[in-house]
Amino acid sequence: GKAALDADIAAIAGQLKRLQEAGVPVLWRPLHEASGGWFWWGAKGAEPFKQLWIYLFNELTYTYGCNNLIWIWNARYTDWYPGDAYVDVIGEDVYADPHDYNAQSSLFHEVMAVPESPKLLALTEVGVVPDIDQIIATNARWLWFNTWGGDYVYSKAKYSDKYTEAELLKKVYDSEFVITLDELPDFK
Repeated sequence: GKAALDADIAAIAGQLKRLQEAGVPVLWRPLHEASGGWFWWGAKGAEPFKQLWIYLFNELTYTYGCNNLIWIWNARYTDWYPGDAYVDVIGEDVYADPHDYNAQSSLFHEVMAVPESPKLLALTEVGVVPDIDQIIATNARWLWFNTWGGDYVYSKAKYSDKYTEAELLKKVYDSEFVITLDELPDFK
């Protein structure tokens, strides 16, 4: 198994190095949702997962010299946390009920207590876009949210209001507290 793992890491490193050479930083969220147990990397529990995370980190960082990675840990529970030295951002996946625009502030403040030193927190997967007014009011300042595709966004090649109403989505993207692609500087 280790030879296959090392071969996979080498192949991944090759692609990440191509991005590095092109000056592209990577939001890197490997081994996501490990504590759920539905992926092989989390099936054996917290300790083997942390060992694997640290091994992957060391291989990509020190063996292959990948320095363009922003490491995003996403396993939810404190005992799965590999340590501050191996994590840049903590991500949470939240699939609320349709039209539940909750800012997930309780989760935000709970997750803030995981690392020993401050980390940025992100909603790495959501089904419903949270209401920006609630995010600001509850001080749940998520760095970003990433909406899962499919039925959460569109149906039959058209925007779908099934989970997030178009009016709320427009409000969020138009907010002074949200940066959209058109507002980013030209990094060239």
